[in-house]
Amino acid sequence: MNRGASKSRINVSEGNRVRTIASILAAVIFVLSGCSSPRHYWYNPEKTLREARLDCRECYNLAVEQVAEDVAYEEDMYSPEVHEEPYSSTRDKDSERIDLKPLWESTQWGETHRENIFRGCMSSRGYSLTREKDLDSTIRKSSLRAGRVAGQ
Repeated sequence: MNRGASKSRINVSEGNRVRTIASILAAVIFVLSGCSSPRHYWYNPEKTLREARLDCRECYNLAVEQVAEDVAYEEDMYSPEVHEEPYSSTRDKDSERIDLKPLWESTQWGETHRENIFRGCMSSRGYSLTREKDLDSTIRKSSLRAGRVAGQ
């Protein structure tokens, strides 16, 4: 009797293992099969792909520069030179300067601010985010660091 009991335990254990592996494979296939969001492209029907790529780069560079300027402004606002305490007139102001740039440029604030500026710039140039399936098959597409663009 002991043999039968241990044999059924092995089968149940192997069955659980097979089910677990099958579940993991099904989940991976489900994720990779297109459950992700559709691709969007910045598209202006009056622009060529070359113009769209140039505009995208210019807007991205503008956004990066603007974030850097905004960070520098905030650093100045919170530096000891601006908010000096009356009792600390002998302190070394430069050594106490707060460096917010690395923190803010690497955080979600910097990314969100940069993305908002970029989107505003592209929109002001007549581009709209368009789903890939809504673009005609003759439209050329390109992926850049700042995003995807499409043009004639």
